[in-house]
Amino acid sequence: MANRNGGYIGTDGLDAPDAPTIGTPTAGNAQISLTFTAPTDVGTGSITEFIATAVDSSGNSIGATGSSSPIVITGLTNGTAYTCKVLAVNAYGASAYSEDSSSATPSISVDFLVIAGGGSGAYTAGSGGGSGGGGAGGYRSSYSTESSGGGGSAETALSVNTSVQYTITIGAGGAGGYEANNGNNSSVSGTGLTTLTSIGGGKGGNNNQPGDGGSGGGLSSDNYTRGQGTANQGYNGGNGLPLNSDNHNGAGGGGGAGAVGANATSNGGGGDGGAGVASTITASSVTRAGGGGGGNYRSQNSLGAGDGGTGGGGDGESSASAVAGGAGTTNTGSGGGGGSKSEAQAGAGGSGIIILRSPIQASATTGSPSASTSGSDYIYQFTGSGSITF
Repeated sequence: MANRNGGYIGTDGLDAPDAPTIGTPTAGNAQISLTFTAPTDVGTGSITEFIATAVDSSGNSIGATGSSSPIVITGLTNGTAYTCKVLAVNAYGASAYSEDSSSATPSISVDFLVIAGGGSGAYTAGSGGGSGGGGAGGYRSSYSTESSGGGGSAETALSVNTSVQYTITIGAGGAGGYEANNGNNSSVSGTGLTTLTSIGGGKGGNNNQPGDGGSGGGLSSDNYTRGQGTANQGYNGGNGLPLNSDNHNGAGGGGGAGAVGANATSNGGGGDGGAGVASTITASSVTRAGGGGGGNYRSQNSLGAGDGGTGGGGDGESSASAVAGGAGTTNTGSGGGGGSKSEAQAGAGGSGIIILRSPIQASATTGSPSASTSGSDYIYQFTGSGSITF
């Protein structure tokens, strides 16, 4: 029967409805959407409205009304936890409140694309064959239904709060030249946020072990294992070939965010870098984080080197003399190409990038990100380290 103790808004508790059954609160930007189930016993007369109330730990409350579930309670403080409750009203009065909901904390949901610096191609002093391509930097995305690297699904968007400064760190690509280096990590961090990190790409190998990373570096011979990629960030590098009778040594391509680096082949030379991944987070489709192509040392043959993976991977080089690998494209997190032999300079890895897409405009930034809009969203592209506050 109807609640005999309700009705504190009206005068006849016998005819007021029973309490609704509380559902699940879903937090948004300065708001909570509260689901509930209407009571079976509505008292004498139909329900005219429901009143939902959000209460913080200090007892401060904000309410909202609606005719059915869900009710959205606005004007809340981001970063503050609330429990919610709801009551039903008819012409005779109000029900008792439902039980309290579970806690929910409003925040701003910000999509991201975080790419680390790519690894360089290989370099080793002394004799040796073609150099392995560098692996792409780790690739992590939350936007729409797009993929993260390594075949991973889109991640959950960041939950950020207003008036908090978040630190943006852009990973440099692995330095090339007469050395080989892994790429550097890119990250987003700040108070109340679990730091989001993409791992730098692995360097290529040449008669030494290629680097593990966001994507792994390519291998120059069969004496070591190809570089390993990081789950949900990038793929492994490709395998190489040992020096053979016609003085040919092809190296594997670096892993890309979207595919494994190709293996070197005895009739094709160096392996191609693994493909990158396309994203439309900026409202235009751009492919980034390709692996570097594997190099090829040749003397009595005309075999070629591997091409850089789509998305900015540096090309490998093929020659009987020492020719440097191509550099990965800046701000794509792509791997550098492998040189034609061990003494050839390594192609540098491309630097990383971080892109944030928010429903509200930032109140302050440092590091000079480029800013644009798409529909009602604000887009910030960081090509250098800095910060952002909403």
